[in-house]
Amino acid sequence: MPVRYINPKTGDVHLHHKTEIEAMTEEDPKQSMDSAYARHQVQYEEDPEYRKEYQFASIRNYMELLQHIIHEDNVQKGFWDQERNVGEALALVHSEISEALEGHRKNLPSEKIEGYDQLTEELADAIIRIMDLAGGLSLDLSDAIIEKIHHNRTRPYKHGKNY
Repeated sequence: MPVRYINPKTGDVHLHHKTEIEAMTEEDPKQSMDSAYARHQVQYEEDPEYRKEYQFASIRNYMELLQHIIHEDNVQKGFWDQERNVGEALALVHSEISEALEGHRKNLPSEKIEGYDQLTEELADAIIRIMDLAGGLSLDLSDAIIEKIHHNRTRPYKHGKNY
């Protein structure tokens, strides 16, 4: 989970993974958090691979948190009082995608969230349903997404297809 760190010299606020900074200080117990942070900053700025992996780690942590929050909200609302039918839950995801398509085709505004269109609203609903299902089934969706991104990067242009 990212932790808020305020650089005492500059006052800049950054989110860092506590385990990363702790690991840096464990290498040299005399090293302060400030010098560990400084090392991290230099590596982050100079090493694109480190930066990319750090960003993926941040994304993973936030997605795990979001999945947990969404699932807990749905548990509180009673959607998990009984074991969920996975086929039904997936069909409900499909229904949100169909509603997104219809909203896009007709250029409809959102009926529920002001300032958004129906396409955006329904895509959000689909993601919420997917994350809830993943949370209820204890699926590691965030890691699977990151791994799938890495896999897709190895594939040819348009994955070798016309569309």
